[in-house]
Amino acid sequence: MSIKVLQISTVCGSGSVGRILVDICHTLEKNGDVPLVAYGRRKAPEGIHAYRFGSVPDMALHVLSTFFKGEHGFASKGQTRRLIRQIRRWDPDVIHLHNIHGFILQTELLFEYLKEAGKPVVWTLHDCWPYTGHCAFYDYHGCDRWKTGCSGCREYRRTYPYALFKNRTERNYIRKKAAYTGVPDLVLAVPSRWLKAEAEQSFLKEYPIKVIPNGIDRQQFCPTESRLRETLGLSGTFVILGVANVWERRKGLSYLLWLAERLPEGYQVILIGLSKKQIRGLPGKVIGLERTSESWRNIIPWRMCSSMPRWRTIFRLRIWKRSPAGRRSSPLIPEAARRAWMKAAAEWYPKGIQKRFFRRFFWKKRSQRAGKPVSGGQHNMKNTAVFRNM
Repeated sequence: MSIKVLQISTVCGSGSVGRILVDICHTLEKNGDVPLVAYGRRKAPEGIHAYRFGSVPDMALHVLSTFFKGEHGFASKGQTRRLIRQIRRWDPDVIHLHNIHGFILQTELLFEYLKEAGKPVVWTLHDCWPYTGHCAFYDYHGCDRWKTGCSGCREYRRTYPYALFKNRTERNYIRKKAAYTGVPDLVLAVPSRWLKAEAEQSFLKEYPIKVIPNGIDRQQFCPTESRLRETLGLSGTFVILGVANVWERRKGLSYLLWLAERLPEGYQVILIGLSKKQIRGLPGKVIGLERTSESWRNIIPWRMCSSMPRWRTIFRLRIWKRSPAGRRSSPLIPEAARRAWMKAAAEWYPKGIQKRFFRRFFWKKRSQRAGKPVSGGQHNMKNTAVFRNM
């Protein structure tokens, strides 16, 4: 018996979350189920049964509401009611929520409907916004006030969704807690054990939480022959690679630039995902590439050290070397790079925590724990299994 699954998100087909949504649609179709999509902005790919409930003017008003009133996720009443009417017409068996922030929904109205409808709901948390009073990510500044009420927020102006004039973080937290709790048949899905542990300390802990790691298309992202190293004149060079969807403040771009200036000859820092403006401002010792699938595929064949520093957890480096089997294997950071990071630790961290960070994140055994990456097919099948179990 086929099931009708409605997915709701900010976008459909673009960005990481939009592509995940479309991949799940294709998997549902292969299984004989009926995928439906409701999204707020941009365009949906051809062949997807999608309904756009958002509009550009409404998004602009929501942005103003966030900037001036400090209320993100509490505007857009008209288009939220329009979405609810469409949900009633479709009458899905399961509702799958993705990102519901992004200037598109009055989330209190949506959850009021979900509580009344009594339909099974899967809510995939792609970030931390659902259980904080403001921030989508809080590890940058080491905040844990979301555990107790988000009072006295100091980051509301500097962190997405950027409330420039009013700090209503504590009030938003109370409104979210009242709206998002009490849905009778809701399951949370998260992409990592870390996010599960965080959500279990939040007001969403009343719901069961399933870990479903995000997958990749291993037909596309796999070791292939490449002459990019020779093209860039990097034969015999040890490459330190940084990759990000958007190189914003919390991604640690400044630290990789700092590192590049201090590495000796024979090392090259390459950054993927930069904007044209960021590329123009790079020092001569750094190679910058814009965000494209092709640029990432060309670099995969290299034997390299892949590093993604974070401001607060700068030494939780994602450090991999490609092995012939496609696994992430032990890299053992070259001594020059290791010394540069240790010097950074001396400048950025109090002495009391330097030793703990290095002991935890620089041992060979930690990097050996990484196994095969999850394929996109495995990720999609796990999501569809959750739908059927509900």
